[in-house]
Amino acid sequence: MPGSSDDLKLAGIELANFRNYEQVTLPALGMLNLFIGPNAMGKTSIIEAIQLMTSYKSFRTAKVVEAVRWGCSASCVRARIEGAGRIIDEQMVIDGGKRSYLLNGKTRTAAALRGLLPSVVFTPDNLALAKGANTLRLQAVDDIGVQLSKGFSQVKADYTRLVKQKNQALKDEAPDHLIDTIDDVLVKVSSQYTVHRQLVCQKMRTAFAEHYRNISGGSEEVDLAYLYSWDKDKQGIWTSETCDKEELKEQLSQALARKRPEERARRKAVAGAHADRVSFILDRHDAVAFASQGQQRSVVLAFKLAELDVLKQEGDTRPLLLLDDVMSELDEHRREYFMACIDRNTQTFITTAHEHYFSRDELNQACVFHLPFEGPIVHG
Repeated sequence: MPGSSDDLKLAGIELANFRNYEQVTLPALGMLNLFIGPNAMGKTSIIEAIQLMTSYKSFRTAKVVEAVRWGCSASCVRARIEGAGRIIDEQMVIDGGKRSYLLNGKTRTAAALRGLLPSVVFTPDNLALAKGANTLRLQAVDDIGVQLSKGFSQVKADYTRLVKQKNQALKDEAPDHLIDTIDDVLVKVSSQYTVHRQLVCQKMRTAFAEHYRNISGGSEEVDLAYLYSWDKDKQGIWTSETCDKEELKEQLSQALARKRPEERARRKAVAGAHADRVSFILDRHDAVAFASQGQQRSVVLAFKLAELDVLKQEGDTRPLLLLDDVMSELDEHRREYFMACIDRNTQTFITTAHEHYFSRDELNQACVFHLPFEGPIVHG
């Protein structure tokens, strides 16, 4: 059953030559784990290492070689995963600018491992979701999608490759018949990609609205909207209505024909899933233009909690919750609501500079790690 009490848990983790750590072992992790200490002590590096072993990406960098400790040629992270009567040894090695994974001693790709033990990460940078560039919201939807479906990840990779191919052809001023050939495939893959994204948004909408309603005291309503690239000039409120794949293919084909002169002039693809938009709608207005700073924080908090809910409901195992220094960005009301939404079966990792953000009961129930660590081996 998705989200059962027998879900897999991260029982221990070991870092070797990872970021600022030469060697650190955390062999006894609990359900609530607090890493408390001053800034620049390596708290974020622990969260990053856990994310690389669960969602198989880093919120800090796209170049994983940057995680290798300065002066070292390679880095290793090893995780012990337990639950459902299983003990799993997972290992990641970064060497030669590339990373590789082992599961119980056998080589595995990140794509094959994705979904084994998913995670939701929340960092101060995520607060830009409500006010920042559209690409941030598209990436947030994609990050959820790849953890829900292996097919999502493949479609995204296929589409990204097609757009790169088309952009190169446009830069090279390739003849129309070659662009037509690329567009024929792009239409099919883009439509499939968009359907996947819309499904994620549909799954998120109810929980997103409910969490925001609770945070705001019911005074405001939010929704998620998806706008196609060929409707960028559409006026008024965006709707959350979706098209089926065949209808999307037809609409995109027509849009590509109309926009061929523009694409020729700009020498890049301007229509397709990469140019679609995701918006947070706050009381029937785009949050980018109308949300106050407090509303922005509430929108993002509700979105991350909805992400956690959806991964719990749709996945084979409960996701880990990784919070890197976000408590200082939330006021007392939002912190209390956030902690109240974390149930006892959700394994949670929180970094902070101040322990007063937590109640005495929370501190008593948590595995508390104080940084800087004293020595290479740390027992929880």
